[in-house]
Amino acid sequence: LEEFDTKIADAEKEISDAEKEIADAEKEIADAETEIADAKKKLADGEKEYNEGLDKFNTEIDKAEKEIASGERDYQDGLNKFNSEIEKAENDIRNADQQMYDSEKELSEGQKQYDEGLASYNDGKAQLETWKNELTAKQTELEYAVSQLPEGAEGMLDEAIEEINAAWMLFNTSQETLDTSFAELETARIKLETGWSQLESGKNSLENGKRELEAKKSEGLRTLEDARNKIEDGKKAAEMTELLMGTEVPPRRTFIYENANKLVDSFMVKAGMGFTIISPLYKQIYHPYSVSPFK
Repeated sequence: LEEFDTKIADAEKEISDAEKEIADAEKEIADAETEIADAKKKLADGEKEYNEGLDKFNTEIDKAEKEIASGERDYQDGLNKFNSEIEKAENDIRNADQQMYDSEKELSEGQKQYDEGLASYNDGKAQLETWKNELTAKQTELEYAVSQLPEGAEGMLDEAIEEINAAWMLFNTSQETLDTSFAELETARIKLETGWSQLESGKNSLENGKRELEAKKSEGLRTLEDARNKIEDGKKAAEMTELLMGTEVPPRRTFIYENANKLVDSFMVKAGMGFTIISPLYKQIYHPYSVSPFK
């Protein structure tokens, strides 16, 4: 009986221990279920945050692509406007060049006519001077002859006197004509001087315009090149963002492997000989083609 009671007591103790273990197991299961529920909640929150981040990322990518497209349009519009303005300015300069050429040709022709007219004037002036001297000499001779006439013979030289007076009248008319020609030549000379001066000023202005056009072209090309570079940088940045933050894994993994390898090699080169002892461990931990970093 005592042996039976002992067995009963042992069995009851084993049952009590089993019940305790069951209670502990149930508590562990409840804790595990709580942890699973928390994990599910965290997973749901993570998925929500991921989806929100993905939506935000896609929105930013769309915005960047629209800005790049707008920049492309603005760049093309600016390029077309720049080319149109440059073409117009070059046409204006070509027209101004032609005008300068025509003006110089016209002035040269006018200068030639003026020089010929001046030469004719000088010849006429010399001829008139000779004629004047001849008339003066004849008049002196005639006056002497008149003074030597006897009384009652004064009318003998009236015809000669009329001829000499007519010659003087013709001389005076010729002198007036020559003076008028000289006045016209003087007016032409002033016009020519003004024309040559204006032509020189026009040439200087044209050269300044050409230099300003070249400067404008250089500045415009630099501005357009800067805009083109900004657009290309924006494209590269968008592509890099898409590569590193997008949903495509293989291209991102390839990029990380390739650039991580370059980064390690570059870091080792920059570090020099002092890095040679630690570099094998560094490569073992981080080199993409060696041991996995998770190991």
